[in-house]
Amino acid sequence: MWLLLLVLATARAVSHTTFCLVTASRRVSYLDTTLQSYERERVWAHDGVGLVVVDVDNSTTLPGVYKLPHRALAPCDGPDVEGIPSCKTRQSTLDITSALRVCAESTSGWVVLVEDDNTLCEGAAEEIVDTLARLDWRKTSMAKFSPSSTGMSFPASKVGAYADYSLGRLRTHPHDVTRIEDWDGGSLYKHPRCLFKHVGQVSTQEYRNSEGFRAMYSKLRDYGCGQEMH
Repeated sequence: MWLLLLVLATARAVSHTTFCLVTASRRVSYLDTTLQSYERERVWAHDGVGLVVVDVDNSTTLPGVYKLPHRALAPCDGPDVEGIPSCKTRQSTLDITSALRVCAESTSGWVVLVEDDNTLCEGAAEEIVDTLARLDWRKTSMAKFSPSSTGMSFPASKVGAYADYSLGRLRTHPHDVTRIEDWDGGSLYKHPRCLFKHVGQVSTQEYRNSEGFRAMYSKLRDYGCGQEMH
């Protein structure tokens, strides 16, 4: 555990690449398992690489975790309607964009958005850092290392534009449904293989825990290490 505390204690120094791990409460927590994968990959041993854990709803007592001081709450002023982001999804957009802004403040290069129920694959940290170092941040808006929002990576200087764009579509689109050309003139880089494993079986959004939802979206949710990226 002392290694984990070292990671969190040193994460706030300026880094060229920051893994921005967002955690929120759910009936079953995967945070410990996810953090163990970052220990295994010795993220702290890579020069200029940081790990910032952002607790958006005060759900963990782990020392060294950043807690949002003024959490914006989603306006839940109507019934959830199929095809329109639910209140929980809108809250996720608010939390994710706030966390990204926090992580960008201590980053000179890239911010890598990661979720608390996605573990790093073997060798993934080094592969992500090396890949991002080869990309031209001026010409690249986003780099993806999994089929989901985990592994979405942004040049730190472009996080604000992405956050503003996502908030402007709060009531119409989730944060991970994006048209890059609408908020930046750069390109999308998609890694050839997935570098994360989705280990979460219990979602922070209860309706996603139904058998029907799991059956319908299992192909999108159940990704793993080395899976080909389309």
